[in-house]
Amino acid sequence: MLRCMYCHRPMNIPKRVLEELWPRIEAAGQPHVDLTCPRCGRVNKVSIETLRKRLGVPRARNQGDA
Repeated sequence: MLRCMYCHRPMNIPKRVLEELWPRIEAAGQPHVDLTCPRCGRVNKVSIETLRKRLGVPRARNQGDA
């Protein structure tokens, strides 16, 4: 569960929504995504790794890895 780093309330973002957005998030190539807390309205930076774990998406292997 993701929590707001300011008000510490859970940010319940449905897994279905994250799954729909995942291709765009991954294609952007950014190290984090900005998510707005629905309670306090402040922007939280959530790492791609955190979202990847939440969705259960395996890490992409580098081409140099064997």
